[in-house]
Amino acid sequence: MMVPLYSKKFSLAWELSDILGRTSAVGYKASSQLLKDIDLVSAKAYQQDHSKATIYPRRKPEDSLLRPEMLKNMTARQVHDFIRALQPPYPQAHILDKDGRRFICENLTICTSLI
Repeated sequence: MMVPLYSKKFSLAWELSDILGRTSAVGYKASSQLLKDIDLVSAKAYQQDHSKATIYPRRKPEDSLLRPEMLKNMTARQVHDFIRALQPPYPQAHILDKDGRRFICENLTICTSLI
């Protein structure tokens, strides 16, 4: 059974850059603690089993395109979360107009009233 070396809950609220900053801070603290706690004399290195590795390909701009067929099946919260999750350094959420011009979606606000 695998046991986490370090665990820390933190908020996923706000912008992606804030979340990445919090993730980096937690990672730094965890790494510092691990280096303090590790017994370098008895520590053993193991070859990674690449068959068990989780690999996800780099996100491409076309992966961040909001297509009309996607939008018609999404709630306002789902659209908001899609756009919020795709901020720099990732290819940003975007839509294409009928002429193929790209419009980047940023800072979406959900309105509580209908037009």
